Amino acid sequence: MANRRTVRSTRILLVAASLTLALGLWSLRALADPSGSYTKSCKDCLDNDGELICQCSYKGAFKGTSIFYGLCVDGSIWNDKQTLRCTIKHSFKSSCSNIYWNSTRITSASCKKKNGKTSSTSYENWKGCEGDIANCDGTLTCGPCP
Repeated sequence: MANRRTVRSTRILLVAASLTLALGLWSLRALADPSGSYTKSCKDCLDNDGELICQCSYKGAFKGTSIFYGLCVDGSIWNDKQTLRCTIKHSFKSSCSNIYWNSTRITSASCKKKNGKTSSTSYENWKGCEGDIANCDGTLTCGPCP
């Protein structure tokens, strides 16, 4: 009789552990992939510490692409002919173009100055900026312009 109780208790614990693990993995997966229309034409996506990596299609062919989505508006990532793109959530996007970034830096951007000319600029630590990143006369700055 004691053995039957032990076996039954063990089975219940195993089922509970399995369900807990399955729910935990499901919730991690749900958090892993940011939303956007790319999900319609990309596959095998994974989140590597803030970098969304996918195989995305164009005209039936798939190619590997990625984007660091920390600068992206939630839900704005799309597949642009096998390149992941997004709408940038900071105000500098309205006066800057040709914006490129990696896991920590805005590596380059062409930003308008007050005199109408453009300036090539970069920003060292976009992850460290808690507020808005602004274009202050051709220079990217964390927070409002002085």
